[in-house]
Amino acid sequence: MKRAAALALLICLAATGAAIADPVTDHYNAGNRFYEQKDYAQALASYQAAVDAGGDDPDLYLNLGNAAFRVGETGVAVWAYRMGLRLAPRDGDLRFNLRYAQATLRDELPQPEQVWVVRAAEAVAGWFTPGEALGVAALAWLLLGLTAMLWGPWRQRRGWLLVLGIGALTALAIFGPLAGYRLHEQYGRRQGIVTAAETVVRTAPAEDAPEAFKIHAGLALRIIEDRDRYARVAIPTGLEGWIPLADYRFLRP
Repeated sequence: MKRAAALALLICLAATGAAIADPVTDHYNAGNRFYEQKDYAQALASYQAAVDAGGDDPDLYLNLGNAAFRVGETGVAVWAYRMGLRLAPRDGDLRFNLRYAQATLRDELPQPEQVWVVRAAEAVAGWFTPGEALGVAALAWLLLGLTAMLWGPWRQRRGWLLVLGIGALTALAIFGPLAGYRLHEQYGRRQGIVTAAETVVRTAPAEDAPEAFKIHAGLALRIIEDRDRYARVAIPTGLEGWIPLADYRFLRP
């Protein structure tokens, strides 16, 4: 009886999982069909429905971004490519399409002055997810501990242990800070992308508050706080203000 009950439970769980997964797959496949027919607006709606149903996959975000770009929704495209890259940071299509979409943005902001070492470090960090960087750092730490444990008993192989230890220490020195940076970048900061074609940044969270400046689709934001229907945001130059919640999309971790 217990085995029969367990089997019945497994069947029920499998059926529930299939029911949850089906809407995502159905919307995704529908989006692919619409995209092949060049009905990009319907493709975008289908891909978005897949995301709303719980879809979280690099290919889904790539296709959503492509459909959004085709219909002129540049902000949504940038958001989708950024969402995909958080899962697959080395994906060549996502990287290329994001650069292409960003090249069309209206807001051209001056790039901050950085020494080449910082630029190189950020470029390297961008190739790894936080989990990957943390995994390499943890493995390096374990290998370093193993080297220390074997240093006494394995006197005849200290040359090999020295190489292993130096390699582990080097990896830890690189991937330890890299993991910390990526964890802070993805989980420590609330970020968003402007999706409205143009939005007015105001000095207070009210429709009749004075206008501070305007920003446009695709611009990256740092989300400072939410209040009612508004969010206080900062743009890359450091300027701050309030915009409607509906005018941006949150880049979830």
